[in-house]
Amino acid sequence: MEKGQKGASIVPACQLVYNFIVLVLGGKQIEIALLGMGGTKIKTAKTLLTLARHTGKDLFALKFKLYSIGDKGPKGSYYNYAVEGAGMAYQRRVFVR
Repeated sequence: MEKGQKGASIVPACQLVYNFIVLVLGGKQIEIALLGMGGTKIKTAKTLLTLARHTGKDLFALKFKLYSIGDKGPKGSYYNYAVEGAGMAYQRRVFVR
């Protein structure tokens, strides 16, 4: 913690982060990943959740297309995530014992 005026402690600001566990499908291989969205990606995280809520289905029952787009902010230009619905996830066994 930092000290402010007259020695009062300043509590550091918290940052909101949305974490999503995702399956990444690439050819015949499937990977599990953690997709963290905080800071400039909060708007994208909320868009993803809104898309899921409008379907009335569980988040794991849906597929989404995630890609990067150019964006601008007060500190300049950068790349950010964009998301759009890609339909329902098909029922299939992913992990076989």
